[in-house]
Amino acid sequence: METGSWLDDILEPWKPEVGWTQSWNLRTLDMQNVQLQTVPNPCLDTTPQSTIADMCTTDYATEENNNGGTTVDSVALRVMTQQDGCTCEVTLQNQTSIYTIYMRKYDLMTNAAPGNQECGLAIEMKYSIPNNIPDTKDPVECTKGTDTRSISLSKNGVLVLRSTIIGGIFDRGYCIQIFRQHSTGDNLGIQINCSHPNMQTTQQTNNAAIQDKTVSENDNVRLPVIIAAVIGWCLVALFFITACYLYRRKRKAQPNIAVEQNVNPQNEDLHALRLSSCYSSLNSATVTVSSNAEQYEHMGLP
Repeated sequence: METGSWLDDILEPWKPEVGWTQSWNLRTLDMQNVQLQTVPNPCLDTTPQSTIADMCTTDYATEENNNGGTTVDSVALRVMTQQDGCTCEVTLQNQTSIYTIYMRKYDLMTNAAPGNQECGLAIEMKYSIPNNIPDTKDPVECTKGTDTRSISLSKNGVLVLRSTIIGGIFDRGYCIQIFRQHSTGDNLGIQINCSHPNMQTTQQTNNAAIQDKTVSENDNVRLPVIIAAVIGWCLVALFFITACYLYRRKRKAQPNIAVEQNVNPQNEDLHALRLSSCYSSLNSATVTVSSNAEQYEHMGLP
């Protein structure tokens, strides 16, 4: 019996199954990114639909004066899907100073929040102010954090709600009421805007494609400019070379002109000297002839 065979037999029960490993990896992926379960509507049928924003969608909602009773204005965040990483932002419109808003399960109804301590999904909360570190608030987690609680919002403050998967069975969702004390004549308004992680990924991909297209278009526009610039530099270089050639040629021709200018005066002086000598000789001959004629005349000779 070979050693390898009996050793493999001993270790065989301890080896993990490939199928089980793949199944576990898929379950982990499902817990992080995939929609797991949808539950019935936890909000009352009488709740105005325009004031409800569903988490894990791109919904938004704005308060109505009579929503939530005659003394409060409110919006509702409805959570019916067990999915990780969905976010909603709560802001107060037309805010000029610090203002207090309130949260609770809708009208404190029992069915507006999970009834078990382990319910499969929690809502994390962070309060963010520009140029400040976000302040983490206690989460809404199953039966915890669903009673009335107050949150002070500074001007431009944002309350961020984020879904996170926890242990337990998700069999009932949340209907979270966000409200404020009504004041006659004010123009304040609670607004909630939700986003979906997959939608954000798609939007980022689209933005990247648009950027790539913009870069390509810029390259297409830039290419003729580059070609024109190269042609312009070539013309300038050609002009410069031609100018240098003509300049050097002109400088080379100047010494010959100077020699000619220096030689010509000497020739003119020599020519003048020759003319003067010839003229003197002619004058001498003329004088000699005149003298002889006078002598012959004086002697009476013809």
